[in-house]
Amino acid sequence: MSLNEQTNLLFLSAEPTKSAEPTKSDNKKTIDGLAADKELAKKLAAEFVGTYLLATVIAGGGDGLLIGAILTAMTFTLKSISGGYFNPAFTFGSLISSLLSNKDTSIQKIPFKLTLAYTATQFTAVLIAAAAETAMTKDTNNATITVPSSKQGLDWTSVFFTEMLFTFTCVLTMLTNSQKSITHYGLSLGLIVAVGAHITGTVFNPAMSIVLPAVAGNNIEWELIVGPYAGAALAAGFYKIIDWTEENKKNE
Repeated sequence: MSLNEQTNLLFLSAEPTKSAEPTKSDNKKTIDGLAADKELAKKLAAEFVGTYLLATVIAGGGDGLLIGAILTAMTFTLKSISGGYFNPAFTFGSLISSLLSNKDTSIQKIPFKLTLAYTATQFTAVLIAAAAETAMTKDTNNATITVPSSKQGLDWTSVFFTEMLFTFTCVLTMLTNSQKSITHYGLSLGLIVAVGAHITGTVFNPAMSIVLPAVAGNNIEWELIVGPYAGAALAAGFYKIIDWTEENKKNE
């Protein structure tokens, strides 16, 4: 090899390699990823706001009618964004329904990862609402927050089955109205919760039944946690039977 050829080879090897420029496909993936992140942030923000305001009303001592009213208002406002759950048991019921159903046409059917994100957001919202309510009442004579608690005279079986029944009704209402008017769904859900809260003194929401007593230093009633999850699972299973029956009728 001549001296000139060796020199040229050295110069070629010393040239920096050019990095591959992003393709249109790469740019599209990036844009889609940012859009998905933005959409998730909107959903979580909606769940946080709705759950926070609901927890504020409950912790502030709101009665069944007021609790039902704020739930209806938040459903009207936020259901089109996140589905309007504001309750880990409702979110769990939608997850079970998603696993049982082959369809994916309803806003009320959500994947597992989104279920976890919603649940974490709901618990966080209740915790912040409880802390805020505690801070606002610390200088008053009544320096406590109101916590969901079953009425005196009800044994654990009555509480458990009442929690399960009302949660079953709420989740079934949510699933059957997922494709219908937000007005029908919001009013139905608010009325069920208002009546149930008036009868039992509870709100069929595990996040409220865990976080609020913990912050207030009260005992946590397990019936108020297990009952709603059991009711949500039963509602999802019952909805699957209804859905399957309707599909068979259409195929006949």
